[in-house]
Amino acid sequence: MSGLDDEDLLYHLAYECESLFDQLRDSSTKLSLELCLEFQQRFAMWAANLGVFARKSQSLDTRLRNSHDLQDLAVRLLDILRRSLQQCAAETRSQESGGLNAIGLDKSQTGIHEAQSEALKAIDDSLTRLNRLGVTIRRSGYGRIDMGVQQFAAASKRHSLSLTEDTNETTQVNEPHSRGLASTILSI
Repeated sequence: MSGLDDEDLLYHLAYECESLFDQLRDSSTKLSLELCLEFQQRFAMWAANLGVFARKSQSLDTRLRNSHDLQDLAVRLLDILRRSLQQCAAETRSQESGGLNAIGLDKSQTGIHEAQSEALKAIDDSLTRLNRLGVTIRRSGYGRIDMGVQQFAAASKRHSLSLTEDTNETTQVNEPHSRGLASTILSI
C-alpha cells in the first residue's frame, strides 16, 4: 500500500478489492458464490454511487482531498475489506486443496470452514460500514451546498431589499407624474 499514489489511493484500493471479488467469485463454491455475488454487487453500487471509478475531476479521491478524516476512514475501510477478501480467497483455496468432498470432516476442515465464515462476516461488516460512510460523504456534500444556498439566499435578500428600497424611492419620486398619467388615461 505504501507504493500507491496518495492522490488516487481510494481508486487503487477499490480496484484491488474489485479484482479480489472477481477472483473469489471464480473460485467459490455454489453456496458461497451467491453470497460473493451479493457482496460484489453491494460493492459495485457503493463505488458507483460515490464515483470511486469516475473520471479524475469527479472521483471520490478528488472530492475527499480536503476532507482528510473522511478520506482516512474510507482508506481504512477499503483496506479492511481488501484484507478480508484476501483471507476469504485463501480459505477458499485451502478448502479446494483440502478436499472437502470427503465423507467426514475432521477438526481442521471445520476450522477452515469457520475461518471462511469469519472472513465472509468481515466482508459483510466492511460493506455495511462503507455504505454508512457513503451516506456521511453525501451528507457532507449537501452541507456545503446548503451553506452555499444560505449564503446565496442571504445575499439575494440583501440585494432584494436594496432593490425594494430603490423601487420605493423611484415610485415616490415619480408618483405625482404617475397619478397625472393615470388620470389622463382614465379620462380618455
